[in-house]
Amino acid sequence: MSVYKKERTISPPHASTQESSSPVLPDQQVFHLSTTIGMASYRACDIIGKHHHEQGQRGQRVVAQPHVQREEARCIMVIGDSEQSTTKESRRQAILEAALACFASKGFTETTMEDIRKLSGASTGSIYHHFSNKEMLARALYLEGRSSLNAALSASLTAHSLREGIEALVHAYLGWFEQHADLGQYILQAGDSEYLSAYIKVLRQKTRTTLPTEKLSEQVLQWLAPYISDGSVVSLPRSLYLPLILGPSREFVRIWLRTRQPAEIQAARDPLAKAAWLVIAAPVSQMSMLNAET
Repeated sequence: MSVYKKERTISPPHASTQESSSPVLPDQQVFHLSTTIGMASYRACDIIGKHHHEQGQRGQRVVAQPHVQREEARCIMVIGDSEQSTTKESRRQAILEAALACFASKGFTETTMEDIRKLSGASTGSIYHHFSNKEMLARALYLEGRSSLNAALSASLTAHSLREGIEALVHAYLGWFEQHADLGQYILQAGDSEYLSAYIKVLRQKTRTTLPTEKLSEQVLQWLAPYISDGSVVSLPRSLYLPLILGPSREFVRIWLRTRQPAEIQAARDPLAKAAWLVIAAPVSQMSMLNAET
């Protein structure tokens, strides 16, 4: 029995006799029409597969009829487009990972596009299809790192209490660097590098309009707003909160990346989280929490 429900077909509106006033389908009709076409294509794939399977079981030679051949071609196109998209993304990711490994071992200046191509296994045409030059590749790698870090930090901003939320934010920051040490070192050093410093300055100026994942400071401020309003958090200039919360952790990570000892970063998690909470919590909040601990 087919797993697909019977669908009501949608008849398109009659075309106008005047070419200059072609009818436009409402968004809802377009959505339903595209859904119907998509479901019909997958239903055809299902029928074709069953048809071939049944003929094969009966020992018959599988010969598709013309209409079946057309549907087979459509199925192949749908599957092919999906596989091609997946392949392109995986190839791009492999190139970025190879670039990071080369930059970490040889440095940006000494690394060539050919080094990255060989390590990634990409063809010359493929690597230049994704990235026109080494500088563009370096920029893309920086954005990948920043997006990944900020996504981890944003995910930690859930409905915790004030202290739990600060701890979660600091733990997420340290945890990301522990898991992505090479990429973390790359993005921390990028601001001081000749090949990325100018780009990063421009990027920071465009942050609010072009990069949603870079709006971490605004997300933290929105999360803190109720605590600032009720006096649980000290009132400070808006630009100070995120540096005060993550600044000590950032400096610790810079030092930790020299040795990358897991025990050291694990031992630093709670002291850094407590320090971040103490620096922004109002005295009354600190007293109540300290009294609860004792």
